[in-house]
Amino acid sequence: MIDTLIELGFSRNDAIVYSALVEAGPCFVAPLVRITKKHRQVVYNALTSLIERHVVTVAEKNGKNFYSVADSQRLLADIKQKEVLATSVVKLIEQKKKHAEEQVEVFAGSSSHEQGAADFRRRAREAKEYMVIRGETKGWFEDFRPFYPEHIDELRSMRREGTGISMIFFEYERDIALKFMGEYLGDPYICKIAPDEYKLPHTAWIAGDHIYFVTPAIDPLVIHIKSKPLATQYKEFFWKVWKKGEILKKRTK
Repeated sequence: MIDTLIELGFSRNDAIVYSALVEAGPCFVAPLVRITKKHRQVVYNALTSLIERHVVTVAEKNGKNFYSVADSQRLLADIKQKEVLATSVVKLIEQKKKHAEEQVEVFAGSSSHEQGAADFRRRAREAKEYMVIRGETKGWFEDFRPFYPEHIDELRSMRREGTGISMIFFEYERDIALKFMGEYLGDPYICKIAPDEYKLPHTAWIAGDHIYFVTPAIDPLVIHIKSKPLATQYKEFFWKVWKKGEILKKRTK
């Protein structure tokens, strides 16, 4: 019984004294001291604790405290109360987890592309994957040009650490891809050109459970969504299209 009571949340001394009271039946403190072989003060402290838990009752008899085990259903009531509390805590945790699993963040304004790209690199470094579907407009490249050297240095560092840097352009983007990405093909980017039939109406950056949607530079905006199901769908699409594409190579003169 003692071990079971401990599993139910009783301290060892409380469990020993409660078990002794069950064995002895209603009694003064002396029989409990004798059965438990504990110091009288230890027994008194345990009885006080048990009374506070409402599993032991006390009455005065012949000028002394007389102790009895309370209705045994109190043990079940205590467990049910803890179950209710635990259930409420579990619900709170699940709500927090759901909030953490599904997040939306918007980078807006003139520095949105720089901030969004920096955040994407951070997620990609953590996930060891950096995937881009569809290139950006010429305006985007021009807007991002001041930050590109730092961006490329970071990607090269990530690639040395084992992060795959993969990008899909579509056939209609071939010229702009070669113009702005030509010198970086193979280092750090591995790029493919896919048939236009697979093109998306937006640019998507994917890393781990994170996906970013990018608007043109005329109205700079990067929308970051943390969603495992959504990111998984885009990754499946990425690799499906990747298989259909051809490696983008520099033009030979």
